[in-house]
Amino acid sequence: MTVPRYRRAGFTLIEMLAVILLTSLVLGMALNFYVELSNRGNQASATTRTWRRSLAVVDRIAHDLQRTYLLVKSDETDWLSHPWVFLGEQRTSESGADRIKFPTRRPLRNTTEENAADVAYVAYLLRPGEESEGYELLRWSRPGLPEGLDRELPNPDEMHVVAEGLADFGLRFLGESGTWADEWDSSQLRHSNELPAAVKIRVAFLDTDSSKAPSIERRVNLPLPPIDLQAILEEEGALAEGDGDSDGDETGPTVGECILDIEALPEELQIVVENSLDEPFAPFLATVDEYGAAAERYLDPECL
Repeated sequence: MTVPRYRRAGFTLIEMLAVILLTSLVLGMALNFYVELSNRGNQASATTRTWRRSLAVVDRIAHDLQRTYLLVKSDETDWLSHPWVFLGEQRTSESGADRIKFPTRRPLRNTTEENAADVAYVAYLLRPGEESEGYELLRWSRPGLPEGLDRELPNPDEMHVVAEGLADFGLRFLGESGTWADEWDSSQLRHSNELPAAVKIRVAFLDTDSSKAPSIERRVNLPLPPIDLQAILEEEGALAEGDGDSDGDETGPTVGECILDIEALPEELQIVVENSLDEPFAPFLATVDEYGAAAERYLDPECL
């Protein structure tokens, strides 16, 4: 009598190799997907950092430009002794002016009467990077005004780096005619005594993960037009003379009497008001009117 032999269960060599091959393919696909996902995440993070850097630079420049302040030169004034100038020059950038210098009003926070209307000069300069690829954007600021007309930008060694690794930086200026210009000089005949109505800022950083450098643009409207002090003084004199003929020494209410809350005024008006508290209010009414009916809440109704 013979005992039947049972076949032992198991995998053949071919089956084992097939399982190993399929497992390797699955693991390879999963690894490639993870690597690609990680690279995309890193690229998205780098792009986000670049945008944040661009926004920070644009915000810094826009903050300075919105405080720019220019006095009109009278016909009798020696232009070389007149320190007020808004200057933008194009040297290396293809996007507009890459060198700019202008006066700006300093913040009015708990200041004394002596420095309440202090003014500073600000300058920006684009130059090739010394320790990094691309360009560097430099900034310079100095309180007060020069003794006369100074169109020269400061020495780059006296400026500090605002941003580095830039692919491009440029400013364009909107004139009253509605056309954009790459340069501006308020000391020259073309833009004499004028500020641009708006400035367009363009900033682009280098991006090693992209063939195109990401850029950001922003338009900044300049809120305060140039102030013609001579015209204001002549209007004040005419007003005082007229009031003197009819009412003796009466010259009407002063600016300080008509402004209810100086700190609540729009920031672009504060510097004018702080310097004119004892002056007649009437010449300033036209300036206040430029800001619309909302400005009435800052004024004494009897002065309107």
